[in-house]
Amino acid sequence: MKIMEQLYCGMIDPCEKIVPDDKKYREARRQAEAIAGELSAKLEPKDYEKVEELYRVRLEAEDILAREYFKYGLSLGMRLMQEAYELSYL
Repeated sequence: MKIMEQLYCGMIDPCEKIVPDDKKYREARRQAEAIAGELSAKLEPKDYEKVEELYRVRLEAEDILAREYFKYGLSLGMRLMQEAYELSYL
């Protein structure tokens, strides 16, 4: 199946395919999990639920931002391809 068909059918999902292989990323994830564990142990369950809610809302906002970055980058790349294609001397 061609890429265009895969995109149309929703078969391409970069979020499922891309897992950063960066030491800083892994360390940040480890730190976040450690902090979450500390907060879970120190806070009352009701208070920790608020922390989890904050985390979910932040992820949702970051997902929207990432989607907009993707759309802009894809659009920019396609405009660049169009410009290159339209060069008169080719």
